[in-house]
Amino acid sequence: MPSGSIFSGAAERTRVAKNPLIELLERGQSFWLDNIRREWLSGGDLAAMVEHRGLRGLTSNPSIFHDAITTSSAYDAQLRELTEGGAGTVQIYEALVISDIRAAADVLRPVFDSSDGVDGYVSLEVSPWLAHDTDGTTAEGLRLFKAVGRPNVMIKVPGTEACVASVRSLIAAGVPVNVTLLFSPTQYEATADAYLAGLEDRVESGLPLNVASVASVFLSRIDNLVDSLLGQRILPSLQTAVYDDDPANLMGKTAVSACKVTYERFEALFSSDRWALLAERGARVQRPLWASTSTKNPLYSDVCYVEPLIGPHTVNTLPDGTAAAFEDHGVVREASVKEGLDEAKTLLRDLAAHDIDLDEVCTQLQEEGIAKFSKSFGELLASISRRRIEALDAFDTHQTLKPGALAEAHKTIAGAFEELRLVPRLWANDASLWRLNEEGTASVAKRLGWTNLPAFMADKLDGILALVEEVRAEGFEDVVLLGMGGSSQTAEVASTVFDEVEGALWLRVLDSTHPAAIRSLEEALDLKKTLFIVASKTGTTLESLSLYTYFATKVGAAAKRQMIAITNEGTPLHLDEANFRAVYLNPSNINGRYSALSYFGLVPMALGGVDVKSLLARAAEFAERNSGAITVPHNDAAQLGALLAAAHQNGRTAFNIVTSSTLDSFGDWLEQMLAESTGKQGKGLLPVVREPIGDGAGRLYAFIRLESDGEEWDEVIAELVASKTPVIDIVLPDSLDLGQEFLRWELAVAYAAVGIGVNPFDEPDVKASKTATTTLLEQCADSDVLSKPEPVAADENFALQVGGVELAGDSVSDVLDAFFGAAAAAKYVGLMTYLPIDEANTEAQMAVREAIMARLPGVPTSTGFGPRLLHSTGQLYKGGPVGGFFVQIVDQPDDDLALPGATNDFGTIVSAQSLGDFLTLVECGRSVLRVTLRGAGAEGMQALAKMIRG
Repeated sequence: MPSGSIFSGAAERTRVAKNPLIELLERGQSFWLDNIRREWLSGGDLAAMVEHRGLRGLTSNPSIFHDAITTSSAYDAQLRELTEGGAGTVQIYEALVISDIRAAADVLRPVFDSSDGVDGYVSLEVSPWLAHDTDGTTAEGLRLFKAVGRPNVMIKVPGTEACVASVRSLIAAGVPVNVTLLFSPTQYEATADAYLAGLEDRVESGLPLNVASVASVFLSRIDNLVDSLLGQRILPSLQTAVYDDDPANLMGKTAVSACKVTYERFEALFSSDRWALLAERGARVQRPLWASTSTKNPLYSDVCYVEPLIGPHTVNTLPDGTAAAFEDHGVVREASVKEGLDEAKTLLRDLAAHDIDLDEVCTQLQEEGIAKFSKSFGELLASISRRRIEALDAFDTHQTLKPGALAEAHKTIAGAFEELRLVPRLWANDASLWRLNEEGTASVAKRLGWTNLPAFMADKLDGILALVEEVRAEGFEDVVLLGMGGSSQTAEVASTVFDEVEGALWLRVLDSTHPAAIRSLEEALDLKKTLFIVASKTGTTLESLSLYTYFATKVGAAAKRQMIAITNEGTPLHLDEANFRAVYLNPSNINGRYSALSYFGLVPMALGGVDVKSLLARAAEFAERNSGAITVPHNDAAQLGALLAAAHQNGRTAFNIVTSSTLDSFGDWLEQMLAESTGKQGKGLLPVVREPIGDGAGRLYAFIRLESDGEEWDEVIAELVASKTPVIDIVLPDSLDLGQEFLRWELAVAYAAVGIGVNPFDEPDVKASKTATTTLLEQCADSDVLSKPEPVAADENFALQVGGVELAGDSVSDVLDAFFGAAAAAKYVGLMTYLPIDEANTEAQMAVREAIMARLPGVPTSTGFGPRLLHSTGQLYKGGPVGGFFVQIVDQPDDDLALPGATNDFGTIVSAQSLGDFLTLVECGRSVLRVTLRGAGAEGMQALAKMIRG
């Protein structure tokens, strides 16, 4: 026998008596091995087992491959070769495993041929992460069978309720199936029925019935759990005499008893009239396979799960040690599986008498088995990923976390995330992760497509880039995105972050309905050389459609040539595609703020000259390093999400975001992601962007910067860390790494929402402002007057309106003093400016912010321009933590702008939006000060800042 035998001394000695392993076959039972090692394949051990020890097949599972790959150097060369060839973690895993499965199948092929396809199989298991996914399991089973390319491979499918249907489909498709993780006779019968149904499907299709299957029933785990339950019932009986039905008498017998009953049901099923019709056409029985046959309890015989279960048409898959033990001293009895059937049934009834429900036990064991295999599978992929990244010398994902005062909370939540299997469940699109009601879970299930965008959009880039070449060739110079919120925010980042590229269009974003903003942009454009992108997920967004109507009218007959739409299938924009040069249909299972790497982000970026292939490739690399295969301890996105959740749970809800000047607009993108995803049900993280850095008290800080910034923030970060302020530090090599940042924060916020306890994919309070705006516009259309609350104070510069708080005072200064006096107890202040976004207004808004900070030391401040903020912080302001005070600044446009074909002009629209938001905030119980500027916007805000300072 070759050196390094898989069996110990018993396998080396010369035996006079017949080898019990070979004798099993004479009694109708096939011996399969429950293990695989690459060294056995290359060293000849497996072939020797086939030739000399009666081996008839081999099974594998995620735990077996985890042990094989992580403890052996035999895979290193292939892993390096695959890595250098550009393969990802899952591709490497499958290549390693399929190589072993093919090699083992080739060794066992003579057994397959000589047995006419009864034996000689090698089992390969589908991903355990698909254990509750019927379609996913079926698709993966078909794919793996084709990928291995050997007739004697069996695809292992868990016998869960969801995957029983997969068994039928795979059998119908001619794929041999090993149904695994069965524990009870009830579970067995369901899979046997699926096997028969699959054969009947083949009959209907006129296909041959030469498809093999086994049903793997696990033993030792049953006794482990049942014995522990029986043990809990022994103690009371110690105080009295020992009765005949003492629970101790039942210990160690449940597993074998259940299998004997299962075998009886097997014989009944495969002697029925239903079976006879299939057998006449050449069908084969689905053999019971006894699995998990190593003895876990040292008090029991090491062959206790082999000797009593020998019988015709069965398989026993033995681990190394059990096979060696049975070869050494096992006793083969004819049809032992039929012995003691009545006693077995009595024992199962006795279990019920002790309040032990076998079906409940076996359901628990099945779930525990899936969890065990899932953990092994995840750990294996994590190991491969680390080795792959080390081979690439590219492990750094540019993230450093300093939890500071949150260190213990962060560790606890990260541990809870791992226990929840948070990462693989999210990547498997498990909508139950957020623990919502039935309606909420159903809604989330329709919004998880964003995780696959790096791969999905890679196939779409050539089409996008073809459009880019077309419009460049036609002489277009500018591209303007007309959108709001998630439909525009990524384009806004691209328009300010990336350097100009020769020949590229100048990317601009218009997400305001203010007449001055629209006119200012129009004056800067040569309309004949401008391409417009109308971006709206629903195709009904007020701002997008109003701006589309305006500019389409301005462009005139050439509108179709100059208009592109990005929307979902079936929306009004889609139905109007005849009026667009191109319509890009975004996947419908993605909501706005998670659409950065979809058409909404990539089309405008590509037109603006961004290297979208490189950007998307970096996102794909981040996805690889943070995929469902990477456990929480090694997963940057999950660790970041855990820190965000820890901050929220410990009252650090103000989250200061500091970016380098180049990445300034990324702070706005992240602001929307955090505010709209977490700010609901009275909870949420308040993103604080562009606020001067303070002492960190009660805050969480994130620094997002470029390597080219050098040490600009190092000293500040060191001071915050020294004060135990939690700090997130992300340093990017260049701007294209924003591809990974979009995905990093999408994942992290989705994970954090689990810890916070909210649905990150809805925005329940945004609609309220939209409804209020619509009502006001309808009233205005009827009366030609926009109804506004009376001012509580006014002068030549300002008119003040107040809601949600009782204030004393008649003058503007008195009301301001009273409002900010009341705001001394504020949790935060939100500053909302409904003016055009330009340099002067931005500077003036900061002056107001700094005045508020001086008036309310230590109170976090959040700022934004309307109406864009309605789709960002607007959700958090209304649905997030209570205790916010709000200052809304509006002006009185003196040069209005008509909207063609509409009753209301743009001045009315923006006024209705700000007023609708004011009324909605008040209705939500928020304290709001509305300031109407009676002069020029920037000058008026500067004057307001002086009055606030006092």
